[in-house]
Amino acid sequence: MSRVLLIGSHDGFGRDLHSSKALAGCEIVTAHGNVDAVRQVRARAIDVVITDPDTPVRDDLALVDELVAARPGLKAVVLAPAAAPADLIEAIRARVFACFVAPF
Repeated sequence: MSRVLLIGSHDGFGRDLHSSKALAGCEIVTAHGNVDAVRQVRARAIDVVITDPDTPVRDDLALVDELVAARPGLKAVVLAPAAAPADLIEAIRARVFACFVAPF
C-alpha cells in the first residue's frame, strides 16, 4: 500500500483526498507542519508528499530537497497560493512530480 503524506491542517482538502477514488488503497497521513513532515519521512516510508497549500513554492522546494535527501525516490506534489514563472521553472529543476496553484 502506498503512503501519502499531506502537510498542513486543511480539513476540506484532506477529506477530499480521503474520498478520492484515485487514492483508494493509499494510506493518507497528515503532518502538522514542515518539521513534522521531515520527522515522519525520516521515521517511515512515504511514497508521495503533498505540500501545504498556504506555503510559497520556494519554501516548498527547500522542504522537498530536505525530504528527498532523507528518502530518495520520494515524489512531491507542490501546492501553492500563487507562483511566478520563475517558481515553476525552479520546481521543474527540482524534479517535483507536479506543481499546482490555487484554486486546486
